[in-house]
Amino acid sequence: MLTATSSVPVTPPPAGASLAVVDFPHGLPGFPEARSFRLEPVPGTQPMLRLRAVDVPALTFLLVASPEGAPTATVIAAACGELGLPAADTVVLFVAARAADDLVVNLRAPILVDPVGRRGRQVVLSDPRLPLRAPYRFVT
Repeated sequence: MLTATSSVPVTPPPAGASLAVVDFPHGLPGFPEARSFRLEPVPGTQPMLRLRAVDVPALTFLLVASPEGAPTATVIAAACGELGLPAADTVVLFVAARAADDLVVNLRAPILVDPVGRRGRQVVLSDPRLPLRAPYRFVT
């Protein structure tokens, strides 16, 4: 079981990051048919990125980095180890959505991307303290 055990910050993606096509061998929860995604910067909204399915272009997700309250580096490293991703190089992103006039972020299910191997995985953490719809605040 993965839980938050440390206060080490999670590393955001590099500024203007674009990882081209990233393969998700297991798909995303709820979207198993979509396995290849393009990770694109969203102009004028840094640090936001768009994850767009290659085969289903209408399927897109808004992603953010470094939200306040994000799982710790220790938790992410444990998840990377369980998934076979290199923890030192993995970019950690979170799905965001508009709720009324606010932006909310899912802190319980980060998307982990290995930029070298160009593969990703969304992991659902078991820590109930990590909300599914937290107000988004960027931590620098």
